Amino acid sequence: MDLASVRQWTTINTTLPEYPLPSNSERETINTRRLTIRPFNDNRQDLEAIHTLRADPEMMRQNPQRKPDADVEETYQKHFQRFIPPNDTKVLAYAICLTSTGECIGYGGGLGRDGSLGWPEVGYGIRRDLWGQGYATEFLEGFLGIWRRLPRSPVKLTVDASTVHGDGEVKDECVVGITFHDHAASHRVLEKNEFQMCKAWEDKNPYDENKVVRLYGWVARRGNV
Repeated sequence: MDLASVRQWTTINTTLPEYPLPSNSERETINTRRLTIRPFNDNRQDLEAIHTLRADPEMMRQNPQRKPDADVEETYQKHFQRFIPPNDTKVLAYAICLTSTGECIGYGGGLGRDGSLGWPEVGYGIRRDLWGQGYATEFLEGFLGIWRRLPRSPVKLTVDASTVHGDGEVKDECVVGITFHDHAASHRVLEKNEFQMCKAWEDKNPYDENKVVRLYGWVARRGNV
């Protein structure tokens, strides 16, 4: 596949969810076939569930950090506090729970208003003992439904040219997923949710500037999700 590696930016008219985003107390909880996707609770139980994921070296191998969190305090300071008030209106993050037990098995959502390609990015993490059972695909489908139903406002946005769709003055709104080039499982999850690969590039690891990572950019139009 011939993917553009040169970063070319363009400014377009499009739409984005209205910001600030709904707070955790205002957000909907949805149920998919096996999952409950709910806002985070500001409690030890949710924090420890996220730390379990982020303390797993194999899982963190596919994370930009590339190494596990040292302890619960690091998980809280670097990650969990972004998911709870007063920061919850900046990021659309959800706890991923098994409906059958209520157990939190992961987290995911849209991390910020813009990302590496100019659009909001989506991401997720599922506990490693549950990989390969379709939970990530199921979560992403449910989350994109939440994203799609948010109220919108018109914006002027500078984005990577490879992500632009639509022929009219107002271009199609997109969401983006970023993966490491060798993470085939995440590629399949995105493809199953109508994402298309649009970009491949190398970048410095944000947690280790002496290392370079190869990244793939994936894009889905709002109308397709």
